Amino acid sequence: MAAGQTKRLLKSKSGLRIVPTKDCDGSPFELAEPPWALDQESSHCVQCHHKFDFLTRRHHCRRCGYVYCGICCGQRLPLQRMCFVDPVRVCQNCQPATLRENDFYDRHLHVLLRGAKFMASQQDSSSSMPCTCKLTSSHRLIEVKGSDVLDVPVLSVNSFRMLRGSPGDTNSSLNGVVLDYGSNAMLQLEVIPGNDATCAVQWLVALYKALKMISDTHA
Repeated sequence: MAAGQTKRLLKSKSGLRIVPTKDCDGSPFELAEPPWALDQESSHCVQCHHKFDFLTRRHHCRRCGYVYCGICCGQRLPLQRMCFVDPVRVCQNCQPATLRENDFYDRHLHVLLRGAKFMASQQDSSSSMPCTCKLTSSHRLIEVKGSDVLDVPVLSVNSFRMLRGSPGDTNSSLNGVVLDYGSNAMLQLEVIPGNDATCAVQWLVALYKALKMISDTHA
């Protein structure tokens, strides 16, 4: 959950969650709880197709809401995108995505919040300027602060392209990103060679994971 929000404890049939008091304050990385498949309409496990009976009980995956047997939905994992307090049941189908998301929260989110230095240019500009880019504490804006301040809403990013090396260079390391956002706006960020380059590359990796996570969710 984004820092600085007013929070409340919400109890649902899926478990306890700490959520923003106002829905509009939620992080764009968060996921809403899915509706649960009805027990009376679920006679078999979605994955192994074993029939439910007195010994084989139904279990709902907290990430997708479908019904599984205890073997196919027996592992409990943190569901940080849904703000659960404790680890919850996650089916085998949802485990890979859940682990990737948890890796983002554990290793990459703080990198975006910390920020990094780049050279920035926009579509209507022929020059670039040094700036510091970071994710705001609400997680909703990418703040580009140079001589002026530009705020790019995370959910307004329509597409993104990671830049690697330079023309004619075989070096495949990241050195920038192009963001297309809003109705017709573009922002290009390029790594500045020097001592801060490593931090900038780490920030680009974290940004890629954040935007990919959002785009995969809405695909």
